[in-house]
Amino acid sequence: MTGTIKIVQHNLNKQRIASQQLADSCKGNRADLVLLQEPGVSQGKIVGFESYRQVHLGNNAGAAIVIMNKDIQMLNLEQYKTDYTVAVSIRTREQAVIVVSSYFKYSLPTNVFIEQLRPILDREVRTAGADVNGHSTLWHSPESNERGRQVENLVEDYLLHTVNQRGTMSTYDRPGMGSSNIDVTLITSGMIGQVTNWSVTNDTDSDHRVISFDAVMARPCPEPGTISYRTDKADWTKMTAYLVNHVGDIIAND
Repeated sequence: MTGTIKIVQHNLNKQRIASQQLADSCKGNRADLVLLQEPGVSQGKIVGFESYRQVHLGNNAGAAIVIMNKDIQMLNLEQYKTDYTVAVSIRTREQAVIVVSSYFKYSLPTNVFIEQLRPILDREVRTAGADVNGHSTLWHSPESNERGRQVENLVEDYLLHTVNQRGTMSTYDRPGMGSSNIDVTLITSGMIGQVTNWSVTNDTDSDHRVISFDAVMARPCPEPGTISYRTDKADWTKMTAYLVNHVGDIIAND
């Protein structure tokens, strides 16, 4: 595979038809990784994604991750898995990174989910997709509300960056309730410039819209090595003569 993976992020509102629609879209667009909130789960499998590797807590899961590309190695970070947050370490040929999906259930305090994310963010997380159920100017809401401000504090604490683009369709739209931006893509500073083609499309019957983007899985730069010299091969006579002839120049330039 190439050094770029296609990631899809979507809140399915637990609708099975929306889940099947998303699966069809992901297959057609050759998505590699899917970050889900409120997935439609039946008999322990996400509808439409039954044949793919998936991480969640079962039929009542609030968050899930689906790995569609068989070339991606995945490690389930079981210690961080809750009803509303899941995290996996994925490895391509380029590198391994941690990816998170999280659903901030509206009927529970925002701080519940923030505290679930903190121990994960203490590690080398690169990308997180979340329905934060909060408004913030950071992700282009007209104004911030209290729930959004709590997430803003998390963003500041971990020097995160929001990928959401101004001028796109809102990420949530329900007739009679209006539209808003509550679905957020967050990245760490190491991913700045490595996330492209972030977009919002209306591909399913869910009241949330589908987010998709490309993430560059660049090979980490090697640590600089120590320079060593073969002093046993040095021509010390020649070097001594050079220093004697140029010592005046060295002193003058000091």
